[in-house]
Amino acid sequence: IFITGTFLAKIARPKKRAETIKFSHCAVITKQNGKLCLVIQVANMRKSLLIQCQLSGKLLQTHVTKEGERILLNQATVKFHVDSSSESPFLILPMTFYHVLDETSPLRDLTPQNLKEKEFELVVLLNATVESTSAVCQSRTSYIPEEIYWGFEFVPVVSLSKNGKYVADFSQFEQIRKSPDCTFYCADSEKQKLEEKYRQEDLRERELRTLLLQQSNV
Repeated sequence: IFITGTFLAKIARPKKRAETIKFSHCAVITKQNGKLCLVIQVANMRKSLLIQCQLSGKLLQTHVTKEGERILLNQATVKFHVDSSSESPFLILPMTFYHVLDETSPLRDLTPQNLKEKEFELVVLLNATVESTSAVCQSRTSYIPEEIYWGFEFVPVVSLSKNGKYVADFSQFEQIRKSPDCTFYCADSEKQKLEEKYRQEDLRERELRTLLLQQSNV
């Protein structure tokens, strides 16, 4: 009985632990450290510590080779990083993981215009170790184009309390907002139109201030 119970505990515990790992329901594309990134948010819903956390991704989509061969469910590796001194951080408070959309990214062809027209699924896997038991657990989720928001960012969840402790407000966990620099997710023509709109608004505001100043001097 003791051996059977121990064996079952080793299997059941990681599965149960994985249910307490929470992923954001959506992903966002925004600028982070000056680079265009796809960002997701992950939280540990228990007080016990998760260590050696590693996040990885697989992009599943149909791929057509140069020879015209159609490969269904082609799998491409999507690398995720975290702003930490270690690529395998502790998961105590909610953290954001990001994938850089550079020339090596399998998502490099994404644009604000074609995002919703794409057909793919981004599968994300988190591997971690439960500190108290050394049990390895894995949790996963996935995102389709309709669940990825271009030009948005996550509302900060972690803050510093008055007594100097970091606290997490999980009511904000799923909240997103428009990125401050909204021009980066516009196409070149749209960006020019937006910049021209801002210039015209600024010009009208200056003319209005000048007119009000003249009236006040009369």
